[in-house]
Amino acid sequence: MTLAPRENPTVNKSLKSLRKAGVKDKIYIFAEPWEYNIEDKNVEVVMNKKKLWCFKNFNNAMEQLLKMDSEYIFFTQDDYEYFWDVSKELEDLIKDKSDFWYYNFTSRPKLNNRIYKQWWQNLYYDLGWWVCWLLKSSVIKNIMNSYLYINHLYTYTKNKQIDLVIPHICSIAWLSTYYHNPSFTTHIWETTIGHLDRDLWKRLDLDKETIYWGIASIPSREWELKETVNSVYNQVNKLYVYLNWYKEIPKYLDRKNIEVFMWDNSTWDAGKFYKVEECNWYYFTFDDDLVYNPNYVKDTIKWIEKYNRQSIVWYHWRIFRKNGIDNYFKDSDCIPYHSKSIEDVWCHILWTGTVAFHTDTIKVKYKDFVLPNMADIWLWILAQEQNIPMCCLKHGGNEIWTMNTATKLYNSKSDTKKETTVINTIKWNINSRLQEF
Repeated sequence: MTLAPRENPTVNKSLKSLRKAGVKDKIYIFAEPWEYNIEDKNVEVVMNKKKLWCFKNFNNAMEQLLKMDSEYIFFTQDDYEYFWDVSKELEDLIKDKSDFWYYNFTSRPKLNNRIYKQWWQNLYYDLGWWVCWLLKSSVIKNIMNSYLYINHLYTYTKNKQIDLVIPHICSIAWLSTYYHNPSFTTHIWETTIGHLDRDLWKRLDLDKETIYWGIASIPSREWELKETVNSVYNQVNKLYVYLNWYKEIPKYLDRKNIEVFMWDNSTWDAGKFYKVEECNWYYFTFDDDLVYNPNYVKDTIKWIEKYNRQSIVWYHWRIFRKNGIDNYFKDSDCIPYHSKSIEDVWCHILWTGTVAFHTDTIKVKYKDFVLPNMADIWLWILAQEQNIPMCCLKHGGNEIWTMNTATKLYNSKSDTKKETTVINTIKWNINSRLQEF
C-alpha cells in the first residue's frame, strides 16, 4: 500500500476494509514523510527519507517489493475501501488463472453497466485505474523496463499520477488483462490526476507540419457546410472540399488554402479521400453537418502522437459482436461522438464522418474506396490488411456538435446488405498491438 499525507486521513478505514475482506497477512506500507497514526499492528511501514510524490513513491514501492522475491504482489492505495471476500478471490485467481498480466479489482461503473458483462472479463482496452490490482513479479519487471514506464518516470513532476500507464502498456502489447465488474472497491478520497507523456508533446511543431482536411458535401447542406468550414478553417493548413451536385461554388469557399472540386456524387463520401495520396503529415476527414471546438485539431493530434503515430483515431466507434454478421447495424455496438466515453477503446470501425491519422500510419488511395457510401468500411478494411490499430479516444461529448437543421442521410440506410456482404469478406480483429515506443 502506498500512503501519503491527507487532510482527512483514510488509511485506517482502508486497512480495516482489507481485514474485513479476509486479508490476514502482513501489509507493507510505503509512506511519504509524515507522522501517521496507523491503528493496524500487523503492518510494516517503510518511510521515505524525502517526499517522492505519487508516481515515484509507487516506483519505489515496486522496487522494494521485488527484492522480497515474491511470485505475486497485490497492490493498493490508502484511499480505497474494499468489500467482498478479496482474500479468497486472490487465492482463487492465483490457483486457477496463471496466464495473465494483471487483474484490476477496480472498475468503472458507467462503462461496465453500459457494455460489459459481470464478473471477471478479459479486455485488451486501456480502461484505466491501475490501483488495487494483482500482478506477477515478473510482469512488474517487464513493465518497469518498458519505454513508456521509463518515460513517465523521467518526465514526472509532483503529484502527477500513473493511472493509465500499466493498463496502457498491456493494451498496446495485446497482453491479457482482467477487470472485475462490479468493482471490489470504492474510492474514498478523489484526488487522482491524469498524467500524459509530456516529452511526446515536445516534438510537435505544428507550424512546420501540414494539417490536411477533406470533406464532401451536398447542396441541401450548403448552410451547414459554411458553419463547419468556419469552425475548422483556422485549425488546418489545407482544406479540400468536394461538392456533390452543386451548380456553383459558394462564395464563402473562395478563401486562401481551400481547394474545391465539383463532383457528380458518384463516389458519395469517398470524395473526402480524393487527395489523400498527395498529402504528407496529418490528415483529417470532416462531416458537413458538424461544428468543431477551437482546440479540436490540436487536441486530436496530441492523441495521434500519444500512440506514436501508429493508430487511426477519432471519437465514434463500432464493434462487431461476431465474425460473419447478418446486419451491419444490428450486429454491432456503437458509441457515438456526442456520448461521453471515459477511456480509449480499441475497436473495429471508426466513423469517417470525422477521423484522423498521420500519413505515415496507413497507406490510403482514393481507388481503395471501391463502392460508394461505404467509406467507413473501406478504410477499416485497409486498416485490417495493414494491421493498423483503430482507437476511439476518450472524450466528454462536447468536442463536436451536430447542427439540428442538417439532413440525416444515414437514416435512409435501412438496407445494409451491401455493407454486410463486404464486411463478411474478411475476418475482423480488434487490433491494439502497437510497437514499443
